Amino acid sequence: MEVKNWLLTGLTMFTLSFVACDDDDNKGEEPPVPVTFEVAVSDVETTSATVAVTPSDANATYYFDVVKKATFDELGSPTAVAEKVIADLKKYQAENGAVLSDTLSQGNDSRVYTEVLSASTEYTACAFGVDASGKLTTEVFTQDFTTKELPPLVIEGFADCTADFWGDKKGTVNGKWVLTLTSSDWIKYMNLEVATSLDQKANPVGVYEISNPYGEVGTALPGYQDGDNFEGCTYIEYTSYPAQGLFLVSGTITITSTGEDVYKVEIDAKDGDGRRVQAVYEGDMYITDKTLGFGDGDEEEEY
Repeated sequence: MEVKNWLLTGLTMFTLSFVACDDDDNKGEEPPVPVTFEVAVSDVETTSATVAVTPSDANATYYFDVVKKATFDELGSPTAVAEKVIADLKKYQAENGAVLSDTLSQGNDSRVYTEVLSASTEYTACAFGVDASGKLTTEVFTQDFTTKELPPLVIEGFADCTADFWGDKKGTVNGKWVLTLTSSDWIKYMNLEVATSLDQKANPVGVYEISNPYGEVGTALPGYQDGDNFEGCTYIEYTSYPAQGLFLVSGTITITSTGEDVYKVEIDAKDGDGRRVQAVYEGDMYITDKTLGFGDGDEEEEY
């Protein structure tokens, strides 16, 4: 898809007209044909894609790359994107002793972007002419594409569940519950942190949205890593060292009571790569009130 920079085109036409009026030697000469680029995107997968560029002039030097569409749109115009890219290239050149011309293409060129893209994300592939001095010489030509979704991750095998009520003692305005689901072999762990009212001490039954800001009733803390610790809503597998963590950043946690002392925990969330993560636990829930045991002689209460 061709995106035209009308300002640049207008200035170019004005300049050509001015020269034609003042230079009798150029009367009757055809103006130079603007260089154009055909940008094609193929083999789009979850984290990879191939971008091929075909210039109308095989001698023209140009630069091409892939930018997140959100970033592209945020900069306001294709020309602004090109100018920022050129500025970044010049900065890298100055800091690393690189030569700008080494990053430019000439003739047909293509590049495979492997394991550098994010799943379920909109991108814009762009190409534009640049000379050796870093001057933008053409309009900016683009092609939008969206990477594929990662296949859903369905986590099974949870055999136990603990639920600790911390009240507001860990910095939340409302009540804080921390649930831990574990497999019988202690390899799989899922930690869930949800906010309830301060008087909801008996159980964490409710529906919770994983969101920022966290702390309001009905919200759950998105997962993140703090040093060696996995905080918030996270899934961890201890199959290697260090443990591999997966952070739930959006979605829903639903906790229901399905019978006497029997609870069902359903997770339908997405991780940081946009992959859907699903898990279900149903069974006993070992509930502890952690707000007790912090005062004079108080002890934790188990339900």
